[in-house]
Amino acid sequence: MIANVGRIGPYMQGLRTLVDHPLVGEVRGVGLIAAIELVLDKKRKVAATTPGDVGSIASRLLHERGIIVRNVNDALSICPWIKSTSSSTGSRACSTILRRL
Repeated sequence: MIANVGRIGPYMQGLRTLVDHPLVGEVRGVGLIAAIELVLDKKRKVAATTPGDVGSIASRLLHERGIIVRNVNDALSICPWIKSTSSSTGSRACSTILRRL
């Protein structure tokens, strides 16, 4: 399991590429824990009118693709399963979901 953590780590760093998306205000994390903050106005980092609206939609769409995340208002909390074998599936799924939003 410990060796697998080393394989998953680059995937978590790959999530940082999502910061270029217009709905992503910030991507932060350390080790195998990351968060993607979703915003409506990237320049001013303005969140949704009702906190959690965008986050709950994104969370539901990711769950439909088998990616388990937890939204805290409009931030998506991501902690991959330590025995995960695919290091890029989550990043691709997040990109797909953000395009749909």
